[in-house]
Amino acid sequence: MKHRLTELAPITDNSVLKVVGGNYHLVISGTCGQMTWQQIIDKARMNFKEKHGTCLIIIEEPMTGRVYSYGNYDLKYVYEHGNTKGYA
Repeated sequence: MKHRLTELAPITDNSVLKVVGGNYHLVISGTCGQMTWQQIIDKARMNFKEKHGTCLIIIEEPMTGRVYSYGNYDLKYVYEHGNTKGYA
């Protein structure tokens, strides 16, 4: 499944958000409010002079979670890759 960058990411008050990649790093837990995929990517990007590169976006709830990818196929969408068992 793919998501446009302007869509809201499925974040709740119980979410733990992690973004990892060559030029990306972000960890937010607890209340981070509503954010679009583009806002998440912009907050996680460390050096704006480098090329975009790729990153994984992991959004976990207590008992479930999802893994997303950005930058591997194109720069217009975030792609859903799989599930996690959550952080609890």
